[in-house]
This record gives sequence, structure tokens and C-alpha cells, in this order.
Amino acid sequence: MHFFTQFLKGLWQMSLPRKVWTLLLAAANLVAPFFFLGHLEAEIVLGVFFVNIIALASLTALCGYTRLVSLGHALWIPLVYFFWTQLGDIPPNTFFGIWIRAVMVLNSLTLLMDALDVYLYLRGDREIKTKS
Repeated sequence: MHFFTQFLKGLWQMSLPRKVWTLLLAAANLVAPFFFLGHLEAEIVLGVFFVNIIALASLTALCGYTRLVSLGHALWIPLVYFFWTQLGDIPPNTFFGIWIRAVMVLNSLTLLMDALDVYLYLRGDREIKTKS
């Protein structure tokens, strides 16, 4: 359980812009799906969210709250791809369609930031990062 506490401590110590971004991700990936539970996509997002939390906390346990923790969002790659393949069947002018597209944009932008974090980690930036 210490690894989860360490992960939460890392979240708490992030800069304000990263905290706001994290809240947006939580709203899109944890809160909003409950409004669409009749859709398979919402159930998938919730499942991926909880797997991500376990992955993020586990990576924190392995390497501290470093840039490598970003690998915990790897399941968003197939999630975004799956949504992309479904867009033709999801009207963009409904709350459900808007939510799907918001999840795709937020998660995709996060994946780009994550890719940079992993690249920097592999280049040697392995310090505990909480204020960037």
C-alpha cells in the first residue's frame, strides 16, 4: 500500500497546471463515464482507468515518481484507436459523442506528454519529478 501512498504524494506535489490537467483527465475518464454506463465505451474507459491507476502506482513503486511513471497510460493508445474506429457511428452533436471526442483529445495530448517524459527518462533524466 506504500506504493499507492507514494503515488498520491507525487500527485499532490505536482505544479498547479499539472494538477488541473490531472483533474480534467479524472473528470473525463472516471466521473463522466458514469453518465454513459449504458454504453460499452463508458465501461471500457472505467476499466482502463482503474488498470491505469494500478500501473501508475506500480511504476511509482518500482522507480519512484519519475518520468517513467508516464508508461502507466499505455493502455490509452488502444483506447484512443478503438474510439477513432467508432467515430462514424457516434454522432458528434450528442453529449455522448462530445464526451468520446473529449476523452480522445485529452488522452491523446497526455500520451504526447508521456512520450516526451519517457524519452527524457531514457536520455538520463531520472530524478523524482513533481514540479514540472
